Amino acid sequence: MQNNRTVADTVRAEVARKGLTSKDVAAAIDRSRTAAYRRMYGEVPFTVEELRAVATLVGCTVSYLLGEEALSA
Repeated sequence: MQNNRTVADTVRAEVARKGLTSKDVAAAIDRSRTAAYRRMYGEVPFTVEELRAVATLVGCTVSYLLGEEALSA
């Protein structure tokens, strides 16, 4: 499993790849934009529930976000 900042890097990369913003992430995890930003930059860890919501938003698995599997094409 990756550390918090690396998970945040992966989340940011997938959010960008999908053309989404921190506002989209905030809505998905039911937090403020500031709270989403802090998670996306590794200042605060994502909860498991938040990672599930982000994974659904960007179309990948929680395991991928955690660095436990490769993204399938």
